[in-house]
Amino acid sequence: MEAQSSHEVGDGAPRRRRRSRASARPGATGASGPAGPTLIASGIVTADGRVIESQGVIPTIAHANLGPGANGFTITFGSESGCPVPALTAFGSPTFLYFMGGDCINGTFSGNIETGTGADTGFSYVVVGAPPASAAAVALRPASPPGR
Repeated sequence: MEAQSSHEVGDGAPRRRRRSRASARPGATGASGPAGPTLIASGIVTADGRVIESQGVIPTIAHANLGPGANGFTITFGSESGCPVPALTAFGSPTFLYFMGGDCINGTFSGNIETGTGADTGFSYVVVGAPPASAAAVALRPASPPGR
């Protein structure tokens, strides 16, 4: 078997040279946006109304007086927090949860949670909020599209 010279190897088609990607030069740094969420709470509530595995502010759960499948849920972040509303997920039971009324006064959210089955079940909660935007953060947004 004869050895091929380097110019005879391959199918003879011209090869495209790969261009090396020059590193892009970064542009100017833009204005900073507002801070992310700072009011965060999460946890698990057992079927008998005990809060376990909590992080952040711990809610008050009223269980005994409301009957099966119902819990009172109250959480306070303070008057500067606005009104972050909890997101709920059934835990350990194939049902859904919903708030049956509620209110938010001075940073305290309070509502009654009921289950779709009418039976007690555990659930997880997540509450995420941010303090009101400062005037500086609002000023970063343009009042109208450019050119108008």
